[in-house]
Amino acid sequence: MKILLNFQITRSLVGILAFGLPMLVPSVAWGDIPAPPIRIGKWVTDSRPEQKHELLLLGLVRSKNVETPPFIHWLGRQERRWRGRLRVVAVSVLEDDADEAAKRLKSLNPTIPVGLDSLAKISDRAGLTARGWLATAPNLGSPSVFLVGKDGAIKWYGGFTDGDVPIDAFVEGKWEKSAASRKFWQAKRSRELALRDWRQNPARQQIDAVDKLISQQKWAEALDETRSLERLPRTDWLDPKKFAPALRLSIYEHKRDVAGFYHEARRIASLHEQDAPLLNLVAWKIVDPHSHIPNRDWALAATLARQATKLAPTVAGFRDTLAWALYGQKVTRDAVKSERIALRYCEDEDELQKCQAALSLFTKFPR
Repeated sequence: MKILLNFQITRSLVGILAFGLPMLVPSVAWGDIPAPPIRIGKWVTDSRPEQKHELLLLGLVRSKNVETPPFIHWLGRQERRWRGRLRVVAVSVLEDDADEAAKRLKSLNPTIPVGLDSLAKISDRAGLTARGWLATAPNLGSPSVFLVGKDGAIKWYGGFTDGDVPIDAFVEGKWEKSAASRKFWQAKRSRELALRDWRQNPARQQIDAVDKLISQQKWAEALDETRSLERLPRTDWLDPKKFAPALRLSIYEHKRDVAGFYHEARRIASLHEQDAPLLNLVAWKIVDPHSHIPNRDWALAATLARQATKLAPTVAGFRDTLAWALYGQKVTRDAVKSERIALRYCEDEDELQKCQAALSLFTKFPR
């Protein structure tokens, strides 16, 4: 399975291979992040948020996420607990189908106002609310929590599953002096400094140069730049010796250079045999039904995927990649077994649906 890989080449590979690359967090001082507006395209519930409360608890959700039902119920408990003191709203963002999202959310019987994000145009997926709030905290996934104070500034944000939300100190007016507040803003400052260092890093400039050459389909020049990138020293955020080969692999794929692709794939396999994400990336590029590789080396893909699952046995995506490789080898029984194991480890509804679709294909059309 593709793990965080949506081709634009360099952007996607940074997400996979940068190992701690700082997220793009804006420069902030103590409590000075202004809260963006909440734009609702359609209300799922009949209830509406009470405007009189000065404190806001905003939850951003995706209807397919397996954490959404408990999160919606948690928001309801907070609304009942702090009734009269706290306004609670949930907004569904980044949905593929607004009508289906509304049905799923309504089936949860929420006791708080729940709305769908407002889209600037019908073809958009990221709506106005998502663009405003997730630009403030782009490292957040879903579900996520924002606490907004009386001054209209965001006081805290975080993932629902990341740990305890400091809601007691926030509502009771003790947030500014709390240890949680100091820790929160110190972390933001650290990320700001890390981002500044990343922008000044030679690797960033080299990656931008490669990206430009790729967009112009200047394949030879792009490959030369990856070799220059590979010679740069490792940083806290990026290991060029891992990133550059993966980048070259994508270049070979998109220029339809099969010999170059498999040469680089075997080189990665021999040099990075303990790197599960990198091994899975190579294997998935071989087995992906949408790959541009005309000649599939199913045996190589299976070998790489087996090693990835050995190193990280509870990652559903790695198990799914192995299942596709086995299916390509016409070992359907083993492919079905691997896909069923993958289903045990799926972390969200999207991943679950992809694994279920693959399992259905393998069982209905055995090879």
